[in-house]
Amino acid sequence: MIIEAVLTGDKEAFAEIVDRYKDPLFRYLLSLGAQMEEAKDLAQDAFLKLFLTLESFDFRSSLYTYICRIGRNLYIDQLRRKRRESRAIDWLGGNQRSHPPRKGEALETLSQLPPAQRLALDLFYIQGYKQREIADLLGIPIGTVKSRIERGLKKLKVLLNEGA
Repeated sequence: MIIEAVLTGDKEAFAEIVDRYKDPLFRYLLSLGAQMEEAKDLAQDAFLKLFLTLESFDFRSSLYTYICRIGRNLYIDQLRRKRRESRAIDWLGGNQRSHPPRKGEALETLSQLPPAQRLALDLFYIQGYKQREIADLLGIPIGTVKSRIERGLKKLKVLLNEGA
């Protein structure tokens, strides 16, 4: 079977999987609401994730279903990340500014934060990690992650309002 061939290192077998499923996956991602370039990027990411997780494929569903589930989950994660970024930008806009900060302005100001707060904000709002994942990744309690995010947002808001 093609999956076993990939698992034994057959690169052509994985290329065959990509060739067989790239167009259907792309169309599926578009049907979910992804834009053209976004769907291309998500499809590439889905195939990379498929390659990295293929040995845990349990054969309870078809390979196509498994790939679509990966693509859908990546798309949902991307939507969540965008929503978090948008909420953070809206929150940072505050009442003192005549306009909310541009994303680039907020990212530039982010570099002025202490490293621990900057890292927590970057991992949460930009990279899209969950707070529990950040805690595990950094080896710190989840409460510390939450406080770094909260303090970082407050400091970021002050810095942005000073530049208004």
